[in-house]
Amino acid sequence: MAVSNNIIATLNFLALLCTIPIISVGIWLASKPDNECIRWLHWPVIIIGVLFLFLALTGFVALRLLSSEVGSDRQT
Repeated sequence: MAVSNNIIATLNFLALLCTIPIISVGIWLASKPDNECIRWLHWPVIIIGVLFLFLALTGFVALRLLSSEVGSDRQT
């Protein structure tokens, strides 16, 4: 079980790292409103980045709760 937890933690960490450029691009697009398309596009990009960040953090919390629950079962 520890190997699968490490794989899931690695994938969650990679997803967390991927949110940094997504949110950064959304903020960069918001600072460059010289086109109607760019003005329309920056909020969806920021929202997608924040949702992806929330998903990665939720994965970390779920993994932590699951591993502590499994650990408590072994002690009894």
